Amino acid sequence: KSLQVCQEQISSSSHFITELIVDIRQSSKRDAERIGSYVTQFVTYIEPFIQHTINYVSCMKHTREKCLILEQVKSIVETSLQLILSTKESAGNIKNLQWHKIIDNN
Repeated sequence: KSLQVCQEQISSSSHFITELIVDIRQSSKRDAERIGSYVTQFVTYIEPFIQHTINYVSCMKHTREKCLILEQVKSIVETSLQLILSTKESAGNIKNLQWHKIIDNN
């Protein structure tokens, strides 16, 4: 695939991921019945985001740039995992303020 096609796919996936992060944060604080749906959708988009990024990096020539992009994706995945785990602990409970702070930081 060309770099441009990969960039478009990454951009598309990241757009949906960004929207879902907002939805997950909100539901984790006060809307328990929607958490499962949002997390499922999130995983549906994060997986192709990672794959498209790997495809993009594989087309690149400079090792340094490849490493930088892969480190950024690694950071996104780790932060996403923390968000999902924090959401699980918060469980949509409006009174669970300690987890709300952690969710806001992810």
